[in-house]
Amino acid sequence: SMNSALFVGKNTRIDGSLNVVGDVILDERLFVSSDVSFNSKLFVNDDVSMNSALFVGKNTRIDGSLNVVSDVILDERLFVTSDVSFNSKLFVNDDVAMNSALFVGKNTRIDGSLNVVSDVILDERLFVSSDVSFNSRLFVNDDVSMNSALFVGKNTRIDGSLNVVSDVI
Repeated sequence: SMNSALFVGKNTRIDGSLNVVGDVILDERLFVSSDVSFNSKLFVNDDVSMNSALFVGKNTRIDGSLNVVSDVILDERLFVTSDVSFNSKLFVNDDVAMNSALFVGKNTRIDGSLNVVSDVILDERLFVSSDVSFNSRLFVNDDVSMNSALFVGKNTRIDGSLNVVSDVI
């Protein structure tokens, strides 16, 4: 039994367990040649470097930024409670469901069909580079200008005046 300090000048080897009741202070590095188990919290005041994989058994909380240098793989869903910014392209291999409005800042290109279930509102002109088919009636509130021939397959009804500027053939 020692009731005071123990000073050892060189190496010390203990062939059994070492049980320390109070704090342990090491002035230099700690090397452990096998597994380490902490049965409570681990507090580190500076950086932590791990040169291999990190496995976390339960939830992880990071109170600062997370910078990942390589790919990120998530096996389940991703929930984000605030805005998301992508500074490059976004690729999605399957369907995308959005439960509110979609705002696009510049041009949009759709390489397949566009199926719109409800009304379409365009604030400016519509340019179509090929044929247009309407499977029902077409209503126009203002003038219609056609810069070439008009072909009507069946009857034509005009409820107002008809003004012909050139010859009627």
